[in-house]
Amino acid sequence: MLTPSTAKHFINDPTKLVLTALRSITLTNPAVALDAENKVIYLRPSSNSEHQVSIISGGGSGHEPSFAAFVGPGLLSGAVAGTIFASPSAEQIRRCILEKVDAQKGVLVVVMNYTGDVLNFGMAVEKAKASGLNVEMVVVGDDAGVGRKQGGKVGRRGIAGTVLVQKISGALAATGASLKEVHGVAQLTASNVVSIGASLSHVHVPGRSITEADDEELNQDEVEIGMGIHNEPGSEKMKDDLPGMVKKMLAYMLDPEDKDRAFLQINKSHETVLLVNNLGGVSPLELGGITCEVVEQLEKDWGVKPARVLSGTFMTSLNGLGFSISILKIMDTGLGSGKSMLELLDAPAEASGWAAAVPTKTWQN
Repeated sequence: MLTPSTAKHFINDPTKLVLTALRSITLTNPAVALDAENKVIYLRPSSNSEHQVSIISGGGSGHEPSFAAFVGPGLLSGAVAGTIFASPSAEQIRRCILEKVDAQKGVLVVVMNYTGDVLNFGMAVEKAKASGLNVEMVVVGDDAGVGRKQGGKVGRRGIAGTVLVQKISGALAATGASLKEVHGVAQLTASNVVSIGASLSHVHVPGRSITEADDEELNQDEVEIGMGIHNEPGSEKMKDDLPGMVKKMLAYMLDPEDKDRAFLQINKSHETVLLVNNLGGVSPLELGGITCEVVEQLEKDWGVKPARVLSGTFMTSLNGLGFSISILKIMDTGLGSGKSMLELLDAPAEASGWAAAVPTKTWQN
């Protein structure tokens, strides 16, 4: 059953909520502007001194700071927002590509693997190509909570690993790289990231009626492993403490014997990036404890010691009382000095939602 605290909101009108949240981004970052009619946050033309490949992303609202607060120099050039947990329309996306971003060197669209998003972003990309623009698209499906049998032809859902794809491709675009290079590295990153989430409860969407709990809601002592960021069913419900939960999550991600989920082979010889992401309702204090547990188990049980550890709020499910773990296997971009995955991840970004601020030199030291 939804508790009073999870069902109460300061703003209950979902339309007003989305628009005011988008407008707030322009108040905290002078490099971006808002097209309110199409719910597009975009980089002001004066923010980049030279032409570069533009990176566009987006999806339903409710995952903030993804994606609108990732617009800024060094990251996204534009983000298109739908209503809460619903894809933006193809027309909104088309207008972003054609009217709001610099398309002179081409446009890369990065989208999570959800049917509505892939359909609408894909339609907009085809319309932009028909208009003569050079546009490519990368679809990210990193959720190990969805195995091969369950995913079928649709594949895995996209979750927080997507932000690593966006950051690395955005930083590469800022170096002046070509669309072919940026597209290639974005696809390489997407193919080498795996994630899984866990939550103690489903979330309530502002503006929707509060109904009595049904069989889908979790009991007080249950956690759902693999729950999606729109309340989609997970892989299993379990009763365990944090170490037991993390142990199960890492096994879903890394166990080579799980043929249904062995999407990515990682061992102690590989350089990796770890992202521990707050789904919205976990306190920073508790997220710190969760991060420590994940790092300790990774090294103890799997021999994996990440070269980078990112912990914070990157992709939420409204005020979801849960977290997700993402692991990226570092691959050679083939582009030389200054353009490795780690250097691109570390590169500065003037985006209000990007919280990783430690430069490469500090990590190396």
